[in-house]
Amino acid sequence: MKFCTQCGHPLGDRDRFCAACGTPVTESKAEEASSQKENPSQTQEKIHPEPIEKIANVKSFFTDSSDFDTWCCASALLPITPTLYYMFIMLDGKKTPEEKNKFKKICESTGVSEQDRINAILYYDDHITADDTNRLPQIAVALRELIAKIQSDPGFRHQAESHPNNLLPIYGAILWNLIDLGYSDTEICDEEKGFISILAEAWNFPKADLLQMYDTAETLMDLSRKKVWLKQTDLPYDVITKKVEKLDRDIDHQFTSIKLLIAETGIA
Repeated sequence: MKFCTQCGHPLGDRDRFCAACGTPVTESKAEEASSQKENPSQTQEKIHPEPIEKIANVKSFFTDSSDFDTWCCASALLPITPTLYYMFIMLDGKKTPEEKNKFKKICESTGVSEQDRINAILYYDDHITADDTNRLPQIAVALRELIAKIQSDPGFRHQAESHPNNLLPIYGAILWNLIDLGYSDTEICDEEKGFISILAEAWNFPKADLLQMYDTAETLMDLSRKKVWLKQTDLPYDVITKKVEKLDRDIDHQFTSIKLLIAETGIA
């Protein structure tokens, strides 16, 4: 695949101009892209996104809440989240270093205790098979059981019918962290999307907000790839620095938007 040398936007084989910034695709640029195409490992290394470490803090959505019912519900939910996250990374049977590192960071950043994180690992390593044929059905059953446990947990009995949306921001933070976890190895798979959809449906999470989360994640991956690409070009140092700073601001803007989206989920 070819990329614009001005902004890093992906180019089609027949593109004469960049669709993002309008820069002409010259012959020399096309030849350079062609030489990269002949060396897939080099191309992949150049556009591999940087890790994005900003994580939605589930705990922050209820720690200072004056709504006692919400606080009780969320406090009951928090110890369950590492089981969701770890079950999620077992879907494809790989458990890559990137996924395990992101899983640990999410737990540390969202108020999950180290013991709860370790318990999740020990339990699911023992109870979920590595066999490709049986792993997904086992995870599907475990997920349904966990959802049922959440819904029947006494800690949720205070959730008043008059406040059906008071947990949506917390659910949204968990769903966002799952999406972020899915992209930790650069591409979220269909099984991971299905896992997230089951949770979103069980929690009555707005579909439009979930789609916006996916769009934001894709945008963040694209911005991160552009940063990697820029740093490996032969552009002047000051030009690279300014462009990278602009990309960093765009990344911060995306995280601000997702935090606002989560915080306002369910507000009429």
